[in-house]
Formats: sequence, structure tokens, C-alpha cells
Amino acid sequence: MKVFFKHVTIFLCGFFILSTCLSCASFSEAKRKKREKWIFDNYLLEAQSFTNRRKYLSAIKTLNEMNQKFPDKEKVMTNYLIGYNYYELKTYKVAKKYLDSVFFLFRELGSDEERAENEKFTVLATLLLEKIDHAENVFDPYEVRPEIEKMREKKIKPAF
Repeated sequence: MKVFFKHVTIFLCGFFILSTCLSCASFSEAKRKKREKWIFDNYLLEAQSFTNRRKYLSAIKTLNEMNQKFPDKEKVMTNYLIGYNYYELKTYKVAKKYLDSVFFLFRELGSDEERAENEKFTVLATLLLEKIDHAENVFDPYEVRPEIEKMREKKIKPAF
């Protein structure tokens, strides 16, 4: 009798695990199909949720998906948000690239209404770039960075 219960228990555990795996697969498939129907705001809300939970890589991934699906919509804001998430990851070089593109994209805006709506992102990008410069200088306790840059430009001649 004990052997029978043991086999039934193993069978039920295996059935439960298998059904859980299948439901997870169908859940992820359903989520993917639902995501295909998302509008711009859905992506934006999910990216903001990831940023608030400090899941910056997930936020960047969502914002890049949004850029691919809606390539001509809110480029200034999207590049700022990607730059901000890279800033939070302390990936300053990449963050600078996106934050610099905010200014370029802002200059390309046609109407005054678009410019007024997106001007806040240029201000925020400027503030973040200043923070990045300060953070990079903090890593330079003796402030020798300018000297190193000058030395890179000069060619060192052999002593002999």
C-alpha cells in the first residue's frame, strides 16, 4: 500500500510540475501576443515601472522595443529616458551618447509646439550631463584627467 501511495505521489508531483511549465509557456505566449497589440503609452508605462523598481536594463529593453515599433514618435523623450537609465547603471559613456542625441533631435523638431513640449528634456539632459561630468571627476582624486589627455596628444620620443 505504501508503494502505491509513493507512486501516486510521484505521479501527482510530476503532473503538477508539467502543468505548471505548460501554463508558464502559454502565459508567456499570451503576454507576447498581448504586447504586440500595445500602444505607445503601454510601453512607456512599463519602462517607467521598470525604472521605478531599479530594473534599468529591462527599462532600456522596453524603450528600445518602443523605438522600433514607433520610430517617429517622441524621439527626444525616448532618447532622454534611455540615457537616464544608462546613467543610473553608471554606464556614463553610453548615457552621454543618448543624452547628446536629445539636443540634436530637439533641433530637428519642426513646430514651436513640439519644441515647447520637448524643451524640458533638453534641460534634464543638461543636468544629467553635468552630473556625469562631476561623477567622472570624482573618480579622479588628484584631478589629473586634463594632464592625461594632454599627454595622449603628445608623442613620446625614445630616450636613446
